[in-house]
Amino acid sequence: MSDHLSEEKNISEKTELLPETEAVQSVSAAFMCFVEAWKKYFIVTGRTGRTQFWSFIIFNVIISGLVRVVIGIQGMEIYLFISFFPMWAAAVRRLHDTGRSGLWTLPSVVLSFISGFFIHSLPAAAVRGCSFLSLIFLILLVFFLFQRGREKK
Repeated sequence: MSDHLSEEKNISEKTELLPETEAVQSVSAAFMCFVEAWKKYFIVTGRTGRTQFWSFIIFNVIISGLVRVVIGIQGMEIYLFISFFPMWAAAVRRLHDTGRSGLWTLPSVVLSFISGFFIHSLPAAAVRGCSFLSLIFLILLVFFLFQRGREKK
């Protein structure tokens, strides 16, 4: 009888550890996607799958939030500035995976920079217009980035 109870206990312990093990493996795989994206800092050729791309984005959001809490808003802004090119390159590669040109990233990026850098020199209506158009292109871009990849030719 005690053998049966200890066997049930071992099985329950194994099944309780199994999801944690899978979760750890998933987080580890996601982190490897994050590292791979940083290795391809300026590489805009090729393709990036949905899982790789969104894992990279999620880790960037988590890290920028941690930097914000630990260092402050300036630290987060510096991290986001440094991580802009790997995020942009990953988005371009992700668009390639969906069969689109990486040029779809340019309207949102250009309009964001215009409204951000010239916020004090442009009229308020122009800044709002650039911000609004940037948001529209960003929504379209996110829609494209969520789509399933195309088969390789």
